[in-house]
Amino acid sequence: MERGKGGTGRGGKSKAPQHPANFIPLGSKAGGSRPDLTEPKRPTMAPKIGAAPSAPGSSERKREALGPTVPIPPAKKAKLDSPMKGEETSWDANALECDPADLVATISQAMEADDVAKARSLLCGGLWLLRKGKADKILTLSLLLVGKQWPQLLTAESGALCSFLRSKIKSQAVTLAATLLMKGLQDLSIWPEALARAYVEDAAGEHLWVDLDEAKPLVDNIVASFGTKQLQKLVIPSEIGFGRSESPGSDDEAASARKEAAMEGMDTGPVLKRYKEEVLEGIVMATVQEHLGRRQPQDSVGRNLLKLMATASGLLEVRLSAASKLDLWLQNPKLLKASQELLLSVCANCSSSKDTEVVGHLVKMRPKSKAILNLYLSGIRELIAANGDNLGLVLKLTIYNELSNSRNTNNMSVIAVVFQTYPEQAAVMLAEVFHELLMNREDYLKPLRLFLRELVRMLRAEMPLVTFCRTLMRDRSKEQTFRDFGFKERMLAAIADLVCLCVLLGISPAVREAASLIARGERKEVQTMINYQNMAAKIQRDSVWWLHETVIKMYHPSAQEFVHILHKVLFLEQGDQYHGKDNWPPENDRGTMYRLASEVPVFQNTLLRLNIIGLSKEHPISCADLLDIEERIIKRAASIASEQLNPLLMDKTDLLDVIFDLCSYRHPDNITLPVGYCPPRLAISNLYWKVWCLLVVIAAFNPATVGATAWEKYATLRAFMEMCITNHFRFPPPTMALLEEDAAKEAQTAAHERTQILEFETHLAAASTKATITEHTSLLLPQLTSFDPIGPARRPPAAVLASLQALNNQLHLGHRLCRSRNPDFLLDVIQRQGTSQAMPWLADLVESSEGALSHLPVQCLCEFLLSDTAPLAEQSRQQKQQQLVGHLRGLLVDKDGLDAASQCCEVLEYFLRRLGSPQACSRHQAIKGLRLLLEEEEEDGVVSNWLLERLPALPHFAAVRPQAILALRQACLTENNIPTLRTYLRFLADHSTKDAALHSLADLALDMAQLVVERNNITHLLLPSRGQLECEEAQSSLAHLMHIFTSYLQKAREPRREAYVWSDSQDHILVQWPSGEECTLQILVVHASVMLLTYGQGRQPHLFFQLMDIWLGPTGPRAFLVDTSEEALLIPDWLKLKMIQSEAPGLVDAALTDLEPPQLLLFAQNFGIPSENMGKLLATLDRAVQTEPQAVADALQDRTYMVQLVRVQHFLGAQNGHKFLQFLDSTPQQPDEVAMEEVEEELRPPLPEVEEKKPVLKAVDSMVPSLFSEDGSEARAAFNQIHKTVCKEVSQGESPLLLTVIRHVVREIRNRPSFAHYALSRPLLLWPLLRLAVTMRPNPALKEALLQLAELLKATKQATPLTHMLAAPKPKVEGPKEKQPSVAEVATHKLLHQEPGDSTGRLLDSLATIETVPIEQQMQLLFGRGHTTCRPYLLTLLTHSSTWKTLHNCMTQLLQERNPSYDSSAVLDFLWALIGNPKLWQGREKRPSKHQSRDDILCLNQKQTCVLLDYVLDEALSSGQDLSDSRVSLILQCLPLAYLPKLVRHLAATLQSPETSTVGRQLLLQLYLAVPVLITHLSDSEKDVLAEGTINGPCALDIPSHSLLSALASSSGSAKDWSRRSHDYELAARKMTATHPLLVLRQLPMLGTSLRGRVHFESSVFRNRNHLIFFMQVLGLLEILQPHIFQMEYAQSLELILDSFFAMFHLHNQLRDVQIALNRTVALLQSFVSYDAQRALKYLQRHCQLLHDLHAAYPGVSGLQPLLAGLSLPARDGDDPEVLVAAAAVGAVENQQPTAMVGQIVGRLGKQQSEDVQQQALQDLDHTSLRRQAILEGCVDLLAGLLLHPSNNTRSLAHTLLLRYLRYNPGAASASVTTFVHCLDSSNPDIQASAIERIPEVVVCAQEHALTILKKLGKLGIEQGVNTTSVILRAVSLLQLQNGC
Repeated sequence: MERGKGGTGRGGKSKAPQHPANFIPLGSKAGGSRPDLTEPKRPTMAPKIGAAPSAPGSSERKREALGPTVPIPPAKKAKLDSPMKGEETSWDANALECDPADLVATISQAMEADDVAKARSLLCGGLWLLRKGKADKILTLSLLLVGKQWPQLLTAESGALCSFLRSKIKSQAVTLAATLLMKGLQDLSIWPEALARAYVEDAAGEHLWVDLDEAKPLVDNIVASFGTKQLQKLVIPSEIGFGRSESPGSDDEAASARKEAAMEGMDTGPVLKRYKEEVLEGIVMATVQEHLGRRQPQDSVGRNLLKLMATASGLLEVRLSAASKLDLWLQNPKLLKASQELLLSVCANCSSSKDTEVVGHLVKMRPKSKAILNLYLSGIRELIAANGDNLGLVLKLTIYNELSNSRNTNNMSVIAVVFQTYPEQAAVMLAEVFHELLMNREDYLKPLRLFLRELVRMLRAEMPLVTFCRTLMRDRSKEQTFRDFGFKERMLAAIADLVCLCVLLGISPAVREAASLIARGERKEVQTMINYQNMAAKIQRDSVWWLHETVIKMYHPSAQEFVHILHKVLFLEQGDQYHGKDNWPPENDRGTMYRLASEVPVFQNTLLRLNIIGLSKEHPISCADLLDIEERIIKRAASIASEQLNPLLMDKTDLLDVIFDLCSYRHPDNITLPVGYCPPRLAISNLYWKVWCLLVVIAAFNPATVGATAWEKYATLRAFMEMCITNHFRFPPPTMALLEEDAAKEAQTAAHERTQILEFETHLAAASTKATITEHTSLLLPQLTSFDPIGPARRPPAAVLASLQALNNQLHLGHRLCRSRNPDFLLDVIQRQGTSQAMPWLADLVESSEGALSHLPVQCLCEFLLSDTAPLAEQSRQQKQQQLVGHLRGLLVDKDGLDAASQCCEVLEYFLRRLGSPQACSRHQAIKGLRLLLEEEEEDGVVSNWLLERLPALPHFAAVRPQAILALRQACLTENNIPTLRTYLRFLADHSTKDAALHSLADLALDMAQLVVERNNITHLLLPSRGQLECEEAQSSLAHLMHIFTSYLQKAREPRREAYVWSDSQDHILVQWPSGEECTLQILVVHASVMLLTYGQGRQPHLFFQLMDIWLGPTGPRAFLVDTSEEALLIPDWLKLKMIQSEAPGLVDAALTDLEPPQLLLFAQNFGIPSENMGKLLATLDRAVQTEPQAVADALQDRTYMVQLVRVQHFLGAQNGHKFLQFLDSTPQQPDEVAMEEVEEELRPPLPEVEEKKPVLKAVDSMVPSLFSEDGSEARAAFNQIHKTVCKEVSQGESPLLLTVIRHVVREIRNRPSFAHYALSRPLLLWPLLRLAVTMRPNPALKEALLQLAELLKATKQATPLTHMLAAPKPKVEGPKEKQPSVAEVATHKLLHQEPGDSTGRLLDSLATIETVPIEQQMQLLFGRGHTTCRPYLLTLLTHSSTWKTLHNCMTQLLQERNPSYDSSAVLDFLWALIGNPKLWQGREKRPSKHQSRDDILCLNQKQTCVLLDYVLDEALSSGQDLSDSRVSLILQCLPLAYLPKLVRHLAATLQSPETSTVGRQLLLQLYLAVPVLITHLSDSEKDVLAEGTINGPCALDIPSHSLLSALASSSGSAKDWSRRSHDYELAARKMTATHPLLVLRQLPMLGTSLRGRVHFESSVFRNRNHLIFFMQVLGLLEILQPHIFQMEYAQSLELILDSFFAMFHLHNQLRDVQIALNRTVALLQSFVSYDAQRALKYLQRHCQLLHDLHAAYPGVSGLQPLLAGLSLPARDGDDPEVLVAAAAVGAVENQQPTAMVGQIVGRLGKQQSEDVQQQALQDLDHTSLRRQAILEGCVDLLAGLLLHPSNNTRSLAHTLLLRYLRYNPGAASASVTTFVHCLDSSNPDIQASAIERIPEVVVCAQEHALTILKKLGKLGIEQGVNTTSVILRAVSLLQLQNGC
């Protein structure tokens, strides 16, 4: 085609035209192609009419060029389709020419005249004009209008229109014809075949019209008839240039009009199938065969043909034709995209069962490239998705091809795609194919194994092996082909082999990696491992089902074959049974893979079916064999248990009965027993006890189901479980000890059992052998036992208990049972035993937990903590308790755990509920336990710390609070300790009233009411009685109780929607207030609330007035009984009497209201009523005499007694009652005046009278009333303003505002006396103002106002600090009068000289209310010996009320020198109080960091520190007791490290005096434990004082030493890294050991424990894992610790360490380093023998045989012979000592040779020797001292001198040797510090560099001088620019090793 050629002018690479689809080239090639090259650059818009002037006449040229091309298509059309020629001629012949403008009108006339023939002729004429190319706008519109109005005409002339479509020219007429055809045929169901042929020809050809938008409706209907499934766009990417082209664009008006009309008027209708499939199939296949049958190359097939075939791939023949050619077409690059689309289309449309041949062709395809292969695999996915049968067919064909000789390389890829798409269905079909292949006569097992392995590898272990195995084992007994199969035995073995292979194939690389990580202790990939184990367990479950249900009836195996198959599928066979076919798995992986495949969980269904197999008579296996199998798989599964996996998960309790049936004894069926005889139920003994042990394992892994049932129903099983829990394997266990009658019953049961067995065997023998059966001849008696699982517990044989113990040790059954919380077996055991019985097993259980305490219930741990109250002497027990306390503390503070809140509640609930125990010891234990958990250090007698501070600070306090409140409520009803009870009340007041529900507050109020009302003695001590009004704790308790009751009453009085329910309860009353409020209360709550009012206002008067207003307001409430609705008595008489006896304001008035005369007389006869209240009572009697004289007379019984009583009350100060006396016919007697001298009245000077001065300030007067407002915020605001103004005025001279305030208070009190109580209740607002008034300059008016106020307040008779201050104002000094002594001076004098029995209360009050005088006048009173009565109060007053200057002066006077007249305890208490003063610590961090240095509060100098030390010693001597820890803490608080040498020397001086030596030694020891560095300031003789006592008590060096030795013991890690770190750790440890050997010995048990568990490794592992290095390091530490380590208190730990060394010598004596360690150990043992021969030889006797063997193996170890000689003699007192002396002598001789050699070397190191001689000597010394560092001791001075040698080699060797000696003996490092400092000061930079390199290790060895060396090093770096940073950092890091590793 010419048009196609025109687009190829730019090169041969272009495959498609470069011009747009709507471009029509005109003219010749030369003239028309060049201008068209610019066309693609233009916008792709349709050209408009009236183009740009740059292209004039273009439209006319196009129309002219179009003319010659019009006649060409008919000729080609006639040539291609000759059958249509007659048809075309017919419509041409019938054409009637008509003017296009008149076409519509003419046809309309013909149709109106019903002349259809004429109308058709006219239409043909129009079409003829269109065909001749004379189409214009008028003709186009006319034809479209005709088609719209008369579509039937178009239907009749469809052949004419089809002729347009079959023309080979792309013209406007074709487009219009397609539009008219769609209009004419849209209503027809069957379209003409000519149209289909036209479509097929054009689609297979040049796509002249099929891609036009106007033809789209027509094409869609034709394509719909193919029934082709269209692919998604994601599957088929769109191709450039493929698809329908846009409508050809033209500039002429006709083309534009035609396009617009076609698009606007198109009514296409629905898309339907218009052809039958057979018709279209014939048309399409004719065209396809025509193209494919041409004699031309195969690669010349057009792309359009492939696209047509893709469109028509819904036809079967098309798919078949395409499938056979696709492989060839895909290799043609020109047809690549089209063939890819065709491939996907064919695959997607293979939905018929007739597509077998098509699928066969597709499977045989062999794509070459990666891209085509991916597309091919996508097609396979579409293929198997199109029809379910395709999956099996593809899989079968592929596998058969894979197993054939001509295998396709893409087979595995195809199978992988199938499995990835439909894994389950693919696995089923794969199993079917496998089964079909196994049915062949040939054995396909080996190829199938190979294929399956390759498939799993290809699928990356994502194949559903469980489904595959289940299908492979499906029951096929009904299939005829299987019945006729002759190799069933081979097939059975093959299926079992494939099943086992699937289990092994499930071990993917990920599973192996997970197993490796788990073996190393990492749990990151544990879920991968669990998934595999569950998969393998499912396969085993299905295998057992197969053996149970299918194998017997399908294969009829023999007993041997059946047992073999059962063992094989359960992986109980030998390894060669699994890899014998193809030698897979590889030999290197077999062990690991077999272990992973066998150690899998056991499902419940698996176990049940195994039991059924054993009980079944059809299956050829015995119960004993099956029980052995179950035992093996259960133990194997239990060994893989983890936190994430329960390998024995079971919930059916029937399993127990089924397992027991396996051990039941069944007599032979051929034996007939006597008639009427019922044989006993017997069990085979060994199987019976084996079942019990297995059930213990199952119960331990299923405590909630099997375990709970076993615990309740099976007594024997319960006994076994308790044995595992307590780890005591004897019967009965310690938790269920049998009584005597139980033991007798057990013996009776055993005897009855023997009788039954003998009788049963007798009957069996009578029916068979006729033998006589006795106990000696019985065969069943030792083999059988009674079968009664749910009966009483039976005593198991010893072998069974040993087996159970081994099971428990191996599987940790006891730990699992202890971990169970539902049910809680351990808690049940503890509660069953109770607190009265001893539980030694509980301690063993906790101690055997090995650090894993989490598996024990918190109740068990708490019980252990409470029961372990005895002092722990053993260090192991102490460590266990510390570990337990740490574990429980961790549970309390854990924030992120899953059950963190519940665990915290469980721990605290166990202790809290014991707080309410009736036994005091139980309560004390609970408090002690809570202190241990919540406090850092236990403080005796202090409860507030753990309860008030620690408990609310817990993270889960919100969850703990309800149970804590409940426990403390109950504790308040039983606790008798008053401080503890007060703390409980404070906690309840703080935490139980906030946002609490009404019912909770009601319960709390009721409990508190019981406390107040029913516990009178406790209440009297708890609340402020008359004897303890000033007790702050009592006042606080009263405030707390008032707060609880007011909170409850406020909540109860709130309005609620629900109505009150009347009940018959006699304890509840309905209280109604006049305000309309009402609530239902316990009557006890009312009584308690009123009773609290009788104790006074307390420190929070607002609570008092709230309660007062609720119950005793102006209009009090009314109460009604809930059960009868009658009015109840709210306040009974006994409560009114308490109100009258109270001094609280307002109570007596309320109590006297509405009292009858008998009640008044009764109350008047009671004692304990204050005088003021008695006066009011008498006044009430006076009124009663006037109003009700007769009632009073009737109530009187003894007039004389009443007269005396009233007179006595008058004598005591009571007022009123005179009328009552007159009524009694007796002359009233005026009360006598009782003069009582008071200190205040005696000392108060007279007040001068000064004229009043009017206030000047009036601006702030309006704020004075607000000062006493009920609104707290308003009162505080007024106070702030007034106080600020008053202070400003006082600074200027006088304060009118202050005078206004005082006058306002005086006026209010006079007008309203109750205002005095209100003013006194607000001391924080009134006190500062009155304080200013008392202390300012004298002012007559102000003094007068203060006197008035003092008199008014005195009338209230309330002793408050405010009244005391006003009672004695500051006297005015006038003129040269003699100075009078102050009140404090007089009080101090009287206190010092008071007589016995004198009252001191008022004297102390005077001291408290008068400004503090110089403290020198009170020193004797405060600190003198003998004055102890009021000392605590005065010391408290001094520390809390005095200024810092006064306190400092007092401290200075005390610490000038020790005053013998002072009480040392008082002095020390004063100093301790100064340090702990709360004011001093305000704003400071309460919990400072452990690295933060402590503050020196007192800042004492050296002399004062020594005086403080003297006071501490004097106190200890005076008391005769041991030093208190608090005194040591005081010294440490006041001791700067700079004063330490002076203090140590001062303390060492006390050791010389016999009187102070004991106390001084104790104090020195305590200070050494707290500050170990002080040992450097002691002489050797003084250090011996510390030899005893360092093993007990806390020590500051414990944490560093433990951390350092623990780091040294953790010898894991790479050899290179550990070598460096181990060297650093060892150096630090040796230095610490050399400096503080006694303190390091405290860690000796830890060292012994660290050595355990290392020597059992193989020698190579033992050496490579650095265990041998650790042994050598420990041996070096032991050498340093001599001779202290041989003391008796360290004997146990030393023997433990030596045991480890002897074990190492026994197992690894072939190692060279072990031989070296043997020499050193022998030397250590010789020292041990020299120190304590009896004890040493007694220990060595245990290893006598090993020592003999070592001596025989290593005769060169000379020290062994003397030891063996000593051991050969009896180890008794009085043994011949020559042996020991000989041993010592041998050691001395042995050391003579190295010593002589060193002497020779030292001679060569002299300065007179040459440099070469010195270097050779140093090298010899280096070689000699590698193993014997001690020989360097004599060369230290020479080596130190060589550090300054100019030769680098000599200097380097000297440094090396010196450091080697310092590492060996760090204690000698101080002597070498000066030499190293000289090296740093040297002018030679090489000498400096050599020294700097070694500085870090020198600093560690000489830590006492580390600061000096580091300063010198830093100075060197700053002044000389030497880079010392890295060295300093290295040195500091080494020093830090001792703080924590």
